[in-house]
Amino acid sequence: MSANPEKPSPSKDEGQNTSSAGNTVANVLGGVVQTLKDVSKEALDEGARQTQLLQTRSELKKLRTNLEKRIPRDIGALAIQANVELPSEAETIRELEQRQKSFDLANQSGIAGDKEKANEAKELAIGISELQIKLGQAVFEQRPTLDGLEALVERWDSTAQKITQAKEIEQKLVAASQQRSFKKKALALAGFGVTGGVILLIGYLFISSMFGTPSYISSSTDETALQEALALVVCGFRVITEEGDLVEVPFSRGTGFAVSSNGHLLTNKHVVEEIVKYSRTDTWKQKLKKNDNLDAEERVWVFVGGEKLSAEIVYVSGSLDLAILKVDHKFERPFRLSDEADLARATEVSAVGFPGASSVAYSQEENVAALARSMDDRSDLSKQFKSREFDFVMTSGTVGLCSREEGSSRHWIQHNAEINPGNSGGPLITDDGTVVGINTQYIQSAAGVYRSFSMPQVKQEISEHIKAVRWK
Repeated sequence: MSANPEKPSPSKDEGQNTSSAGNTVANVLGGVVQTLKDVSKEALDEGARQTQLLQTRSELKKLRTNLEKRIPRDIGALAIQANVELPSEAETIRELEQRQKSFDLANQSGIAGDKEKANEAKELAIGISELQIKLGQAVFEQRPTLDGLEALVERWDSTAQKITQAKEIEQKLVAASQQRSFKKKALALAGFGVTGGVILLIGYLFISSMFGTPSYISSSTDETALQEALALVVCGFRVITEEGDLVEVPFSRGTGFAVSSNGHLLTNKHVVEEIVKYSRTDTWKQKLKKNDNLDAEERVWVFVGGEKLSAEIVYVSGSLDLAILKVDHKFERPFRLSDEADLARATEVSAVGFPGASSVAYSQEENVAALARSMDDRSDLSKQFKSREFDFVMTSGTVGLCSREEGSSRHWIQHNAEINPGNSGGPLITDDGTVVGINTQYIQSAAGVYRSFSMPQVKQEISEHIKAVRWK
């Protein structure tokens, strides 16, 4: 009788060896993962440092410009307005007055369509600015008691202090970058073989993609990013005539700006308010069809970098001048919104948008050319605009007052960054590109007074309809 051979069972020592080998593999993999985490953290820290260093150097450049040019220029302008007598600068003052007269004449001719005079006015403006800087420096040294100078001197001192602080930050960031051990840790991974190298490569590519391009606008001077995140908003009608021709008819315009990468934009309610009324009833369509045999639909279009996109009105606020639009477009770098309602007086801000003044012709020839172009193809709304109307306009100023509206909870920012019809719905931004308000009102009876409503008061409404908004 034969017996089946027994299968050898592992001895106690063999089981221990198997377990030990497994622990070794786990330890090695754990070491790879931990090292990769360390490398990633170092890379993330370095990426953040480099971003902060770029922002700091940009801020330093602006501050130095303020100290060397803008503040002395403002002092020079103040001295001229106050008719200051300064014997050492008498010739400078006389030349300033002469250039100002020449500028006024050239500028008037330039507005009337004389391109040569327009260029002359630009050159004169540069010269006037340089003379104002020279005069301002002299006034600062020789007439420190001049009325109105104290506020400008405070800005001067404040700017100098900010430069010192920014330089200290810059030095610390440079020192930190020089001491980083990222390369050493990356080289250490080579000992783990090809697998570790592949993991490192994937991690490196991922980190590079994260830090290669900022996710949000981070500077008011990044014109490319601003152009790609701003939108000319046009409300109108899409009409099919009795003959079957398609006509796109605009009737109002404003500005919008992207706040998420997946196509959400903010604008003023009053920019789209009329089109909202038309969308709530079909009576007007029926009358057009009956009386004129026209088929019409209300439309909201937005132009991003000149590209025409159809927009959906996602939300209209009941209490504030806010509307949310949605387009089928990916915005690479949308705007960040500010959590701060109260800005300090003299905070520098810029109003950005598409004022209707850009459509005003430079000459009769341009008027004729624009008319011919619009008549040539009325089916495409784009043809009815001059190319420059798709370029944003930026005006700069300072905050004068932040206040709450009596009888309501609305909060306003008063400033002197000029806004005009067409600017409505556009962003009011600080130097780092953060939106602090939405441009809404200009006061016709008070020159240089403009109002934007602050962002925190609409945070809840925005968050309910847009999830991926960055607040700062």
